[in-house]
Amino acid sequence: MKDGKCSKKFPKEFVSSTQVNNDGYPLYQHRNNGRIVQKGSHLINNRWVVAYNKYLCKVLNCHINVEICSSIQSVKYMYKYVYTGHDRIQDRISLKDAPRDGAIAGATQDLSSCDEAQQYLDARYISTLESFWWICEFSMQKVYATMYALQVHDENMQSMVYAEGKPISEIMDRSARTPLTEWMRYNREHLEDDVAKRTLYCDFPSYYT
Repeated sequence: MKDGKCSKKFPKEFVSSTQVNNDGYPLYQHRNNGRIVQKGSHLINNRWVVAYNKYLCKVLNCHINVEICSSIQSVKYMYKYVYTGHDRIQDRISLKDAPRDGAIAGATQDLSSCDEAQQYLDARYISTLESFWWICEFSMQKVYATMYALQVHDENMQSMVYAEGKPISEIMDRSARTPLTEWMRYNREHLEDDVAKRTLYCDFPSYYT
């Protein structure tokens, strides 16, 4: 409980069938069957039932909360350490003693003073293992060439991807143009382009956008 409310957002809303909300989390089925159970001073209905799997509960003889998460946040959580960047440290170099013979006058530094800008200097830390890896010129990562899928289809037989509820006219206008149709249209309208004449369909995206 946080601030008098359930952190898991119970009780849930009544839903006749399972749906997926905008956050990628499903709204599981909670039918309003009219059943009410009293536990202490609380009246509990179907909105308080936690999602579960009957088969797993029976096989493992325990309660397992089963939910599906398909949002981009789940991917970021699983791979968050990959995107944190390099290891970092906060350090400061200062002179401890007064200048010795031959030192520049005025090079002493008051250790009691605190330079906040220097204190929060963003510095990268390279460990001995990583240094050895760089010195031996071992590969640190792999980079692959960009892959671009080019459609090959008959006339007016291209694939269409659209959101539910969109007007059919908008879907047809947006899906009428494909890489194949644009390649043919460009060659038809630019007969003077010598580069296009020598460019195959598979090489067209390398020269034209």
